Amino acid sequence: MPRRAVPRLPSLHLESARGAMSITVLYFAVLLLSSMSARSLFAALIALTLIGFIGLRLQNRSFTLTIAPLPYDVAFAVFVAYAILSTFWAAEPYDAILKTGILIVPYLCLYGVLETGAQSSTWVRHAALRGFLAAVIGLGILIAGDIVTNRSLSLWLVNTVPGLASDFGRHVTLEGTTAIRITDAGIDRTILTVTLTFIPAWLATAKLPTPAHRLTCRVLLAIPALVTFVAGPHQTSQLAAAAALLIAVLQRINLGWARRLLLLAWTIACLFVLPLCIWGYETAKLQDSRWLFSSARTRVFIWGHIARATLDHPILGVGANGTARFVITTKDKTGKPDYRGGPISHPHNGYLQVWYELGVLGAALFWAIGTGAIAALRRLDRDRELLTAPLIAVLMTVIGTSYGLWQIWMLSAIALALAFHGLACADVVGRSGNSPLYSPVQGWHRRGP
Repeated sequence: MPRRAVPRLPSLHLESARGAMSITVLYFAVLLLSSMSARSLFAALIALTLIGFIGLRLQNRSFTLTIAPLPYDVAFAVFVAYAILSTFWAAEPYDAILKTGILIVPYLCLYGVLETGAQSSTWVRHAALRGFLAAVIGLGILIAGDIVTNRSLSLWLVNTVPGLASDFGRHVTLEGTTAIRITDAGIDRTILTVTLTFIPAWLATAKLPTPAHRLTCRVLLAIPALVTFVAGPHQTSQLAAAAALLIAVLQRINLGWARRLLLLAWTIACLFVLPLCIWGYETAKLQDSRWLFSSARTRVFIWGHIARATLDHPILGVGANGTARFVITTKDKTGKPDYRGGPISHPHNGYLQVWYELGVLGAALFWAIGTGAIAALRRLDRDRELLTAPLIAVLMTVIGTSYGLWQIWMLSAIALALAFHGLACADVVGRSGNSPLYSPVQGWHRRGP
């Protein structure tokens, strides 16, 4: 059957200098404003997906689904289906199905941004990437300035932007209606957003027109990031930066060694997290080690209790979102309740959370997702693999040490990072043919001949 023609719309001249600037400013505003309140990232992800579809129509281009599912896409779909199924034996089925079902939205938006961006003209795609780059630079400068001024910028924003104080929740101290103090944890989500988006933003600088522009933006990216990682309060971001640096250095020696190290680390984290957490808490007693920073000792304490409780339901787990109702009841050496006891806000370990909530079946599916993604690195050319593998190292670290698996704002930040990482790889290869589509770890491809 002949393909139905797409009705032409009045042109808004998106490929003019003024149109490109409008796109850049739009993406910059949406990303920067949403990143200041990390919980708004979910709305920003949906908004950017809709903007992409609207942009295609304004370019008088039709949308065509070109991504062919890969093994790790299938593993992800089965994992989500099993997580939803686990709500039947979860303690709070309604909350559990909301937490797990919403996983599909960031995943679809990730590919929505990729598809619409790749099918747009190069001019429009580069304008969107410049908006993303400017937002990451702006957010990095704000965070670094906030760290240097001892939260003065955060206090000013909380007292200026309506509703922002509620996003900080218990991490902000109010005197009447005025914020007077913000804890380190109050800016951790924003620091984590910078951590996740740094590598895609660095890759996006390759699309700038001149060497001077590229150098300037890389300096503006690097200096605030260095301040944030070295002087900032978020240890997970520091560990993620160290992991990315380790993989980057190893890649310069041998790409195969870097892939094997990623696969080994992923396998240990997914399949052997239970004995490691029990050993760290009960045998090594790392929770009492003074050489570990305070939040690490608290994590070991939490992990030890969750790991031991997982052994009561090792096959199917307790059901999705069960960690949200996990309560630690323990006493110290004097018989008094341990100060670290009580309900936990986050498990701070996605691998352990999968075991506790979804059992060995969920852990096997989770392992299959990451294993497929790491194996797909072989499809990439050297230049893109050099920046994609460190990003995977960042994601692995964040999953293992920060917040929880069902945090929608963190999943949205990850989806945004992967989407713009994919778009930033445009024209790295495939310059001779029509614009192909980039999947974060698959590379440029088209379905069919």
